[in-house]
Parts: sequence; structure tokens; C-alpha cells
Amino acid sequence: MKRLRNVLVGIDFSDCSANALREAARIATWERARITAFHVLERDFGEQLKSHLLLEEVDILDRTRDRLIAFTEDAVGRDCPVTCEIAAGHPFEKLLKAVEAHSADLLVLGKEGLTQDRRDTGVIASLCVR
Repeated sequence: MKRLRNVLVGIDFSDCSANALREAARIATWERARITAFHVLERDFGEQLKSHLLLEEVDILDRTRDRLIAFTEDAVGRDCPVTCEIAAGHPFEKLLKAVEAHSADLLVLGKEGLTQDRRDTGVIASLCVR
């Protein structure tokens, strides 16, 4: 069976994405694969932050990157090598582009997002499965 080389994990800072990252780390360690934690800052949300906090887009992206690094270290520890990346735009579109750009063998997502009803699968996870 083909070994995994690149694992991409979608992160939305929810408990489910922390669990997805831990599971991806377990799989990647076993397969000796690289892990990339990938967060998408939705363009509308970024625009709202800029207008309310008087921040530039670079500041927002830097702060989000710092939060992503802290999130991954909290979820899997500092000893687990995880590359952290962020993008701005529509989450589904950016995830698909990241899968292609990284030649990801596996995409790992949480079942539900931050605002999702616990009984349903999240919108982005559902789109990716389809």
C-alpha cells in the first residue's frame, strides 16, 4: 500500500479541529508524513476585523498565524513538527487549492465547526466529502 507523504488538516479553532489535528499527527507519525495545519480566514470576517479594530490585513494574518501556531502546539505539543499556513478567502475553495498545492495524500477535517449543531456534519466537511 502507498505510504502517505503529506497530510493537510483544516483548522477552524474548534474542539473538533483539535481532535482532527491529533488524529492526523498520529497517522502522520506512523506514516512518517509531513503535516500542514491550514486555516482559512474568511474574507468577510477579515474585512469586519479591519473596520472595527483598525488593523491592516497583514496584522490580521500575522495574529491569525500566531493563534494557529499556539493552537497546534496546544493540541499536539511542540515536539510534533507541524507546518502552519493561513489563507484568506472561501474555506472550501482554499482547502481544495491547498490540497492540490501540497499534493496532499490525506485531508483531515473535524466533523463540525464552531457554529455547527452537534448532530450534523459541518458545511465545509460535507462539501469536501462530496
